[in-house]
Amino acid sequence: MELEFIKTLLVNDTYIYRYLNSFLLDLMYKLRDIVLYDPVTFLSDDTSELHNIGTNENLVFYIFSTVSTVSEKLTAINNAFLQNKLKLYQFILENKNTNQYIYTRFQKLHEYGIKTDSVGFMCPGYLEKRTILKEIKYKPSAISYNYLKHHLAEDLSDINKSFILDNNNIVNVTIGSYIFKDIVLTLPMMKYYSDLGYEITSGLSGHSLTYLDMALLFNMSPYTMALCLCIKLVPLHHSIVEIMMSMMDLNIIDKIINPIHFLEKECQKIKNAKNIENTING
Repeated sequence: MELEFIKTLLVNDTYIYRYLNSFLLDLMYKLRDIVLYDPVTFLSDDTSELHNIGTNENLVFYIFSTVSTVSEKLTAINNAFLQNKLKLYQFILENKNTNQYIYTRFQKLHEYGIKTDSVGFMCPGYLEKRTILKEIKYKPSAISYNYLKHHLAEDLSDINKSFILDNNNIVNVTIGSYIFKDIVLTLPMMKYYSDLGYEITSGLSGHSLTYLDMALLFNMSPYTMALCLCIKLVPLHHSIVEIMMSMMDLNIIDKIINPIHFLEKECQKIKNAKNIENTING
């Protein structure tokens, strides 16, 4: 059910989808021009990540365009994050007085003596999830494209397909819901929300913490980032509620609400802002 709502509200609505795509492109420009991430590091030839497109340098122009998909952009941002391990840490040190969020991050780093660009250390929900990570075997699964296309909010681009699919239209990718499905409900917080009737697949989203953190570091909307994450992560890796848990772990929201209502509310905010802008501009 969540997937159909995401398709309807976020992907098939042309204005919303273009808005989210441009939002991620803006973040990529900031990471490239302000944090000085090398554009080539946004690319990866890791075929276990579904939305990678390879490392041909000509693809830099594609990934830094509105033509590449939301999922490809999110994957590219994570690639660059992993290949530039300490650059966000340096950015935090140099910009600790820029906004309250960066200052709080700096204070936490200083308090714990941690030299890292990871935000997970300051998030109690993620620290709980870390207790089971050592029991997880990150093994890629062989999945047919025919199966995938019914479990993705947005289809793979032709560039993505040409890189990731073998001659039999099979991919070997790591899927979060497959990895955590037999163990995630041993976590008290996940069991609690599952008992309340919420969809639990992999537990609180650690990837979401990283992306939401980046949005906050640049005074960008974490709510818009959450909508982007729904397109890429639901349902193969996470549920909407698990992305919302990451927002709660970063004190962006203070409680979990109905996930569909959350999507509808945030989409309406974007459209209301557009209507106000149109009114102002005559």
